[in-house]
Amino acid sequence: MIARQLCPKDISEDGTTSTLYEALADQLTDIVCCIRKPEEAIDLFMVEIMHMRHKFDVEGLVLDHGSRHPDMKRRAENCFILTCNVSLEYEKRIFLLKCRAEGGNGCSLKASGR
Repeated sequence: MIARQLCPKDISEDGTTSTLYEALADQLTDIVCCIRKPEEAIDLFMVEIMHMRHKFDVEGLVLDHGSRHPDMKRRAENCFILTCNVSLEYEKRIFLLKCRAEGGNGCSLKASGR
């Protein structure tokens, strides 16, 4: 398991194995070890519990990066974050349907930046 490779033995074999099922204890240890930075205390505020529609076993982290842009800054202070369950991708067909509904014969789609 990942926990056995990345984490010290005292983390992966602590009291969780005596009170939880062994498989669950191993998975939780792996999760904590994935967010752990060497030589720093473990920051459990970096853990988010998410409901996943498609369930399968994953060793490591599941990252949702759908609304991030590659040119986005890595650090931001005093900001607001909007997370929504809406596609933020440019979709040509929605533009064409809206154009037809408004009755515009002169609608044209030239660039995705428009």
